[in-house]
Amino acid sequence: MERLNREYNDIDWVGLYNSDKLSSLRVDELSLYFSHHKITFNGKKSEKVAMIKAHIGTLLYNIMGRQQPRKPPLRNVQQQVTSSLSEVETDSQSDVVDRVVGSSPSSSSNESTPDTNFIPEPRAETLPTSNNGRKRTRVERDNYNNSP
Repeated sequence: MERLNREYNDIDWVGLYNSDKLSSLRVDELSLYFSHHKITFNGKKSEKVAMIKAHIGTLLYNIMGRQQPRKPPLRNVQQQVTSSLSEVETDSQSDVVDRVVGSSPSSSSNESTPDTNFIPEPRAETLPTSNNGRKRTRVERDNYNNSP
């Protein structure tokens, strides 16, 4: 059959797609694909080839997706969610165990000893600028006003 009188069904579109030979078609033959699928697209030959490749690839992907189960069974999804949640709970529970096991023997005694080694550091707070444009810094001093 002559190449001038070809129609859409005369061309093996998927075969050309698989062998990467769509670019060997002429522009008027590529236009047959667009008119058959009712796609309006204007562009250069390379752009048309890329568009047809994308369209055929999408169609093949959809066909392959329908041959496999469309969605996983609900039980599998629930099991995955449940197992991931139990892992999170296990991690937080192990943290509690580490804190209890890692505690020092002196803290388990009944004596209540205040932590005298802990001295809070003063915190600096930046305030808005003053009238002359300089920034002021205020230091909060908690527990520093106690005199013996």
